[in-house]
Amino acid sequence: MTSVLTSLSLPTDAPRTAVQSRDEQRLRAAKTALQTYDRQRTEAAEERKAIARKKAEDLKARIQMMKLSMPSDPEAAARVIAALARELGAAVKAYGGPSGGLEAGLAATAAPTTGETLAMEAAAVAPAPTTDTGEPTTGEAEAGPTDPYRQAAQAQQTRAAEQARRSESAKADSEFATLVKGLMAELKAMARKAEADADKAGDAAPQDLSAIDQTFRTIEGDLGAAGGALSGAMVSLTV
Repeated sequence: MTSVLTSLSLPTDAPRTAVQSRDEQRLRAAKTALQTYDRQRTEAAEERKAIARKKAEDLKARIQMMKLSMPSDPEAAARVIAALARELGAAVKAYGGPSGGLEAGLAATAAPTTGETLAMEAAAVAPAPTTDTGEPTTGEAEAGPTDPYRQAAQAQQTRAAEQARRSESAKADSEFATLVKGLMAELKAMARKAEADADKAGDAAPQDLSAIDQTFRTIEGDLGAAGGALSGAMVSLTV
């Protein structure tokens, strides 16, 4: 009789295992949700940047055509140059998104740590799916402890893929900044020519030229806001 009572009073690890399995399931679900959100945000940013790059390439072709058929009237030339400069500024602004300035993946450098922290916080407050009896669902109970070695390998693969993506994104950002730098140089040269033509004709400098200078300052500010990977491409923007 005593042995029966003793065996009934012995603690069991079953509840502890069930709770651990449930917590791991909740943590995985939270991490998956955050990863999905980050992926969607990244894809939207890359699509936005691709559209802005296409716009800048189109402007490059139009500027080349403009150089071959520059209006002889300095006022008319200045208006066209100012319009092209505004379009270039809009492309740079769109490339950077609502936050303004190019991103170049700089804000994402802390993403893995932040994501894991948020996932743990979300898992701590998220309600765990249970059956009517209050026990973890069958899926959670069957999930069992996660293999730490496989987790480490998956985490390493994820970090490597993210680093490759950031490197590619930074390269694209730098190339875009270089393209913008070249287009600004072309437009500035055209603006100076229009100013020289007006001076040669004895006329005052076209009013649109002052607006062009302001547009260029805004573009330089948006580019400079990126810093980091773009610092090399920002050298000697002023022509």
